[in-house]
Amino acid sequence: GLGVWAPFFGQPAYTMTLAARLVQQTGAAVAVLWTERLPRGAGYVVHAEPLAVPLPEGGDEAASALAINAAMEAVIRRKPT
Repeated sequence: GLGVWAPFFGQPAYTMTLAARLVQQTGAAVAVLWTERLPRGAGYVVHAEPLAVPLPEGGDEAASALAINAAMEAVIRRKPT
């Protein structure tokens, strides 16, 4: 029950707001992390980069969810496999 509806690939998706609340409370930096599977079962590479657009200040959970979903869309579009 602690989420908001935010667009994800053009569809409304119920999106958690925990990350935005933690940033608001702590001032922590936000990073986008994902893994990439290596060929022939050779393992994984973990990628991490800062969130391209800072989360909105003032606790706007809907705007924060939109920014996080947009960042995840960008990762998926870059490496859909």
